[in-house]
Amino acid sequence: MRHVLARLLERNGFEVVEAGGGRDALARLRSASFDLLLTDCSMPDL
Repeated sequence: MRHVLARLLERNGFEVVEAGGGRDALARLRSASFDLLLTDCSMPDL
């Protein structure tokens, strides 16, 4: 589902950054600024 949503957003001109798990997502949040965050409340690793 994550990949499908990412491709859809990219096709509509959005820059997409994906994270495969909770720890990866937290690391990405610490290293960059985002205008929008879509998340799964039960991500792996957290």
